Amino acid sequence: TDPIRMLGRLFQRFSRKKIIEETDADTSDLQRCLSTFNLVAVGVGSTLGAGVYVLTGSVARNDAGPAIILSFTVAAFASMLAGLCYAEFGARVPKAGSAYIYSYVTVGELWGFVIGWNLVLEYIIGVSSVARAWSSNLDSLTGGVIANASRAAMPMNVPGFASYPDFLAVGLIMLVTLLLSIGMKVSSILMTVLTAVNIVVLIFCAVAGFIKADPTNWKLPGGPGRGNGGFMPYGFSKMMEGAASCFYAFVGFDTIACVGEEAKNPSKSIPRSIIITLVICLVAYVVVSAALTLMQPYYELDVGAPLPNAFIHVDMGWASKPVAVGSMCALVASPIITTRHLVCFSYIACYNSYNQLLVGKTRDNDNINTTLLHECSVLGAAVGMPRIVFSMARDGLIFRVLATVSNKNRTPVVATILSGIFSAFMALIFDLNDLVNMMSIGTLMAYTLVACSVLLLRFRPDAVDETINEGNICPQSRVHACIRVCIPVVEYTLPSFECACLLSSTCPHTKNSHKLTCNHFLISVVIMTLLSVLLVWGGENIMRWWGILLISVMVVLILLLGGVIARQPQSRRALLFKTPLVPSIPLLSIFINIYLMLKLPGATWIRFGVWMVVGGLMYFGYGMRHSSE
Repeated sequence: TDPIRMLGRLFQRFSRKKIIEETDADTSDLQRCLSTFNLVAVGVGSTLGAGVYVLTGSVARNDAGPAIILSFTVAAFASMLAGLCYAEFGARVPKAGSAYIYSYVTVGELWGFVIGWNLVLEYIIGVSSVARAWSSNLDSLTGGVIANASRAAMPMNVPGFASYPDFLAVGLIMLVTLLLSIGMKVSSILMTVLTAVNIVVLIFCAVAGFIKADPTNWKLPGGPGRGNGGFMPYGFSKMMEGAASCFYAFVGFDTIACVGEEAKNPSKSIPRSIIITLVICLVAYVVVSAALTLMQPYYELDVGAPLPNAFIHVDMGWASKPVAVGSMCALVASPIITTRHLVCFSYIACYNSYNQLLVGKTRDNDNINTTLLHECSVLGAAVGMPRIVFSMARDGLIFRVLATVSNKNRTPVVATILSGIFSAFMALIFDLNDLVNMMSIGTLMAYTLVACSVLLLRFRPDAVDETINEGNICPQSRVHACIRVCIPVVEYTLPSFECACLLSSTCPHTKNSHKLTCNHFLISVVIMTLLSVLLVWGGENIMRWWGILLISVMVVLILLLGGVIARQPQSRRALLFKTPLVPSIPLLSIFINIYLMLKLPGATWIRFGVWMVVGGLMYFGYGMRHSSE
């Protein structure tokens, strides 16, 4: 019937995939000028940032104690799962656009647009909020003179808006926009310098901290407000809660994938730089956290400015000034992490703590949540945002004028300027605290779709596989009878397969093996979502016998489905880097991301829905009709 045909054509439009030929992967409208060293500088500058100056105190005092080093290690492992998936796609699809391109190539146009649209929102809020944080820190060095003068001259007493227009933040954003318009090489040099200053400050903090270290601070007795004392005073569960917070301290490495089209040798440099970035950040976080908890008892740490207060505790108050310099550089070149509670007051906390330490003023910290959630950056986000916009415009999903490239500098100049203007406008008038949590949805969804894409693409027949004679039937096909007994949940798929299910991953592809992988993968994602819902909202019920039984059944089903997927023939396309342990790593990454998304507050999902309605109008009104595919 006509309605069914219309729905079929509509579904084909939603699922059409971007085709990138081997010859197209190495060509680019942008200037290829970034080496592996430049990419590492961009990655570290977008990942290792001001969060280390605040996050360490919050997690150590409230969640993990000295075991914060384990929290960071667990968080680094979770981030490495996503990083490995990004690394394979960086070698496979070295184009600007990061998770947007990856999803478009594998999952389809609609999901690619959804991811790209959310990444744009994430970067916009990131640039604006961190610019205001930088402005607040600079103002604190003057004793609040700038803020007081602006508030007196141009008060804005409107709910939902800032108390005064922040022209310092606007100036910073426009300066960064100008630098990005000049060329990526200049921007990468600036980010390298600022990142180097930040790392030098962190090395100073670590060395000075270990000099003043007191090992007994890791063996303190328990008591009120101290937990049980010792190395893990609040227990394993709280240490893992701290790891959930620390997970966001590693967000930002995806900026490397955003600039992949400007790398000299993307297939090699992107995987290497992502892994090196995560290792450097892990070492930095662990070393600084260890020095911090050795200098001062964990229960006395200041959640707003742990490092300066720890130096005051060991009679090194002068060290707070280098810490302030490092924080300012980190806010420009690298991320500041926001709260994991309902709202983010990170930039207020920075303003407050530096006022107290550098100016001698104190303010009430009772209303400041300094447990941190997500990362953004001025240079990091400002680099990534125009590349996403440029890539979507080039594909025709948003207005094509945004894909204009400068003939002189070969940068997406229109996308860069308009993105900067929009971010500057938001930083000028809006109070972004209630919007900041929305950044996490975009990032987590991007991580999820990248993991999905890696898994599906690995088990999808490639041009290389088509040269293999599909008529060869593997001898292992005789095991079909036992599969019916072992895995009844997938029995409905068995009759039509020749060389599928629990056979051998060395068998050639058949026309049905990829379909079987997709079906089993879809079922496993549904089960992982249900398991996450139970873990997030199950409360005490998950400790009852039926809750434990239900969780056990879900875990067993996921393992069985993963085992079936693992036995399917994989693509034999040669890549310079492949994610190891597929499908285990992608599936584990997907589960972690779904769980963390469900932990976000309901208000965040409402705002996310509003933004998606706007995106729907853009896609259905323009993108679907003007798509290049």
